[in-house]
Amino acid sequence: MRDVMRARLTLVEKRKSTLNSIHRIYEKFNVESADELECLYQLQTEPIE
Repeated sequence: MRDVMRARLTLVEKRKSTLNSIHRIYEKFNVESADELECLYQLQTEPIE
């Protein structure tokens, strides 16, 4: 049970880190969604949305 909880925690941490990275990209370009970004940056945000 402990291993399952540890694995879940790791996945949650990675997801949160990914979301934070995407939000930093949005802040950098002052946009609200991936549609407003250049093509290369849209690709970087694609997997999570």
